[in-house]
Amino acid sequence: MGLPTAGTSRRKARSFAVRLPIQGPRQAIRPIALAFGQPSSVLEVSRRTQASVELIGVVEHPRVALQRIPPDPVQFQVILGSLLGDGRLVGPPGQRRLRIAHRAERRDYVLWKYERLGAFSAGVPEEYGGGLVGFETVTHPLFDDLARIFADRFARHDLIERLMRPLGLAVWLADVGRLELRAREFLPAQRRLALAS
Repeated sequence: MGLPTAGTSRRKARSFAVRLPIQGPRQAIRPIALAFGQPSSVLEVSRRTQASVELIGVVEHPRVALQRIPPDPVQFQVILGSLLGDGRLVGPPGQRRLRIAHRAERRDYVLWKYERLGAFSAGVPEEYGGGLVGFETVTHPLFDDLARIFADRFARHDLIERLMRPLGLAVWLADVGRLELRAREFLPAQRRLALAS
């Protein structure tokens, strides 16, 4: 008999039996109890029945896994505003990442960006040469797409304008020094206002 189905009675399900293939050293194999409502039924596994069982552990680095996760709207606006301001895309196609660097006296602003980008940050902000402090993001396919938009000085302004929200504009203006952003200004309840089109 096969596996019990929705229409099978409990009495019929008691006679269910399976042979399990086992791979391992030739040693005494204990009987395996397999019961459907009948605790005394025991299935013996033959020593001759063997099959190779391969355990595959698929574990990838978290930075690789992040390449499949799209940024949330706040992260996207911080990225877009940074690219219009002082942010730079670095790396070859397929390995592009965003580098954010500002003067050391704007450390709080760099930390604000770092907190907003969250898991997309590759490392904590650090001191760069020339009195700069900054960090880089992980590589992401989004940066390849944005590199095509920002490829030259004749960038697709119409497309950038459609993607831009008030938060992205504020980040851009803060990057060029026309506006000062403070972390306490953007509370979770205010995100809808900052992202409104």
